[in-house]
Amino acid sequence: MRAAGLGREAVDAVERAGALTVGSRVLFRHPLVRSAVYGAAGPVDRRRAHAVLAGALDDDPDQRAWHRGQAAVEPDEQIAAELTASAGRAGNRGGAAAASALLERAAALSPAPAGRVRRRLAAAQSRLDSGAPERASALLAEVDADALSERDAAVAARLRAQVEYQTSRDSAVAYDLLAAARRLTGPEPELARGTYHEAMFTAVFASGLPGGAADRRRAEVGRAVLDAIGADSTHPVDMLVRGQALVGVGDRAAAIPVLRRAVAGLLDGPPGLLAPQWLGCDCTAAIDLWDLRSFRCLADRHVAAARAGGLLLSLPVALSFAGSAALAEGRLAEATTLADEIDVVNDLTGHPFPRHIRLLTAAWQGDAESTGRYAGQIRAGAEARGDGSVLSIAHFAEAILANGLGRYDEAVAAGVAELPHIREVNYSSRILGELVEAATRVGDHALARRALAELTDLTEPVGGDWALGTLAAARGLTSADAQGHHVVAIERFARAGMTVYEGRARLSYGEWLRRGRRRVDAREQLRVAYRQLSERGAAGFAARAGLELAATGETARPRTPVTDGRLTVRELNVARLARDGLSNREVATRLFISVRTVEHHLRGVFQKLGLRSRTELAAALESAQAGDPAGGAHERTAGTVLVVEEAADQQ
Repeated sequence: MRAAGLGREAVDAVERAGALTVGSRVLFRHPLVRSAVYGAAGPVDRRRAHAVLAGALDDDPDQRAWHRGQAAVEPDEQIAAELTASAGRAGNRGGAAAASALLERAAALSPAPAGRVRRRLAAAQSRLDSGAPERASALLAEVDADALSERDAAVAARLRAQVEYQTSRDSAVAYDLLAAARRLTGPEPELARGTYHEAMFTAVFASGLPGGAADRRRAEVGRAVLDAIGADSTHPVDMLVRGQALVGVGDRAAAIPVLRRAVAGLLDGPPGLLAPQWLGCDCTAAIDLWDLRSFRCLADRHVAAARAGGLLLSLPVALSFAGSAALAEGRLAEATTLADEIDVVNDLTGHPFPRHIRLLTAAWQGDAESTGRYAGQIRAGAEARGDGSVLSIAHFAEAILANGLGRYDEAVAAGVAELPHIREVNYSSRILGELVEAATRVGDHALARRALAELTDLTEPVGGDWALGTLAAARGLTSADAQGHHVVAIERFARAGMTVYEGRARLSYGEWLRRGRRRVDAREQLRVAYRQLSERGAAGFAARAGLELAATGETARPRTPVTDGRLTVRELNVARLARDGLSNREVATRLFISVRTVEHHLRGVFQKLGLRSRTELAAALESAQAGDPAGGAHERTAGTVLVVEEAADQQ
C-alpha cells in the first residue's frame, strides 16, 4: 500500500465500505467491484497501479510481465521479451487465448519492426488456434507490409490462407497454401513441409459439391505434394500426407499400405506430431482403412490434446471424430454427450461446427423429425460453403434412418446420390452397405449388385473386421447361400465391438431364417438383435426386430422406453462426467463452465434422482439409459419399442 502512495486511512475507508478485504492478500468483495474500480480509473492511474503490482510480484514472472506490459507507455524490448516468454508458458499450460493477449502486447512494445512483425504473426496464429479467426485476421491486417522479410511474408500468406479456410471451408485455399509452401522452402524448410501437409489436408477435408472442381483440386494438390515430399521419408506425417495425395491422384491401391504405416507410426509416436488445426487427419486415414480401433484411439488422443491446449477451433473437429467412433461402436449415449460438448464450444466461439454427430445419433435412434431438421440445417450450410463431404454425411444419416424405419425407397435415393463419390475419403463409401440393403428390399437387384461390387473393391484390399464384416453383411442380403455370410458378419462385428452393427446383422439373419421357415433358429437371432438394438437406443431397427420376432410366434407387448425426462441436457453431461470419475474442477474445464455451476447441476441431479453420493451415479444413469441410451434429455418418439415375452419354442 505504501508503494502505491496510500495511507492507512484510505485503506480503512475502503474496508469499511465493504469493497475489499486486506490480509495476506487484497481481495475485492466481488469481481464486478474490481471491474468497476478498474473501469473508473483513468489511463495514468491504471498504469501507475500496474507498475506498483509489477514491483510487488518478483516471485511470479508471468504476472510481473503482464503488469509491466500494461504499465509501459513506450516500446521496450526487455518487457516485450518477458511477455513473449510468458506467452510461451501460457501456451504450454493450454492457455491459447492468454498467450495471444500476451503476444499482442509484446508486439505493441517491440521497438524493432522485425520483432514487432514476428510477434504479431505469432499472436495471429495463437488467436486462430484459440478459435478467433476474425481477431487473427485483424492482427494480420495490422502487420506492416514494408517490414516483412521474405520468410515473414510467406508466413503471413500461410496464416491468411488458414484463416480463410477456417471461415469458408473453401478447398481453393489449398492453392494459396501450396504457394506459401513454395515460398517457405528456402528460408523455412520445416515450415514449408508442414504447409504442404496443410495444403493436402485442406484439399481432402474441403471437398466440393458434386460436379464441382474439388476432385480436380485434390488431384492437382496431390501431384504437387508428391513432387515436394520425397517417397523415402518414414516420418508418420509425411507418410500420412503422401497416402492422402495418392488417394487424390486416384491411386488408392498404392495409398493403402502407405496410410497403414502412417497410422501405425502416429499411434506409436508421441502426441503432437500433427499441427493443432489438422487434428483428425489421421482419423480420416483410419476411416479410409476401416480401422476402428485406431480410429477410436486417435480420436480420443486428439480430444484430450485439444482440451488440454484450449484449442477451441480444433476441439469440435476432434469431438466429431470421437462421436463418429462412438456411433460405429453403438455407444449412442456417449455420442450424445460429445454432441452436447460441441454445441457448448460452438456457443463460445461463435463459429458453429456442423452438427454431424447430432444428426447421425438422431438417425440411429430412428428420430425422423430430428434427423430431418438437422439434415436440413447441415445441407443448407454445406451448399452455401460448397462442402460435398458434409452432404455425404447427411445422405448417410438419411439412409440409416430410412432403413431403420423400413422406408427403403428413401434409403435408395440417399445411397444413389452418393454413388458417384464413393472413392472419396468421406462417408460415401460407408453408405454402400445401406444401399445394398435398401436396393435388395425394393427389389432393385441390379442396383444391389452394383453397390456390392463397389463395396467389394473398397473393402477386400483393406481387410479387417469392420470392412469384411460390412462386406459379409451385404453378401448375406444378396447371396442365395446367405447363411455363411450372415454368420461371418455377426462374428466380425462382435469381435470389433460394433454392437449396433452386430444387432443389425442378427436382424438380417433372423429375417432370412424366418423366410426359410426356421422359426426357432430365427427367434434365437432376433431376440439377441432386439436386445442389442433396443439397449443401445437404435429404436427403428429395434422395432423392426420386435416385429420380426412377433411374426415368429413370440408374444410381444408395446412399452414406452424408460426415460429420465427430468434431467436437462447440461445436468446429464455433468452427471456422466462425474460418474466417469472427473472432479468438479475437471468437469468445469471440460464443459467450459464454472466449478460453482457444476456443483449447482450436481445438486439438481442428486435431488431429482434421489441420490446421496457420487458412487450411486453409475447405477442411476445406467438404469435410465437402459430404456433410453441418449439419457432421456430429449423425448424420443421414433417408434414403439417392444418388450418381448418369450413364448415356448414351437414349430
